[in-house]
Amino acid sequence: MTILWVVIGLGIVCVGFLIRKYMNTHKYDYVQLNLHCKNCGDVTNGLKCSQCENEKPSKNY
Repeated sequence: MTILWVVIGLGIVCVGFLIRKYMNTHKYDYVQLNLHCKNCGDVTNGLKCSQCENEKPSKNY
């Protein structure tokens, strides 16, 4: 029975959090998912770019 009350409490907290996020979100905001790498432009389907991940930045001393 205690577990049930804990689950109900967590559910109420989650719903409260989602309502708060909904109230604070602007009217015309949207979720943006970029499917291309920012550096090279290859299609990554939202994952890390394997080409840019292996490149090490050049050290200019």
